[in-house]
Amino acid sequence: MFSQTQDLLSRQINPEKIRALEEDMITAQENGGRLPAEKEDEDKAQAVDTTKVVEEAPASETP
Repeated sequence: MFSQTQDLLSRQINPEKIRALEEDMITAQENGGRLPAEKEDEDKAQAVDTTKVVEEAPASETP
């Protein structure tokens, strides 16, 4: 049972995630206990919501 738990945890908690958490801790301590607002990823900023339905103007209203 312990070996299964250890195996599962080693897959979820890896050195890369630990380093990222440590960097966040240091940043938060230097910033008075808070992390700065996350910067918006370029991919997210340029994403277009294709699920919205856009109503087209009637032909008589267009110039």
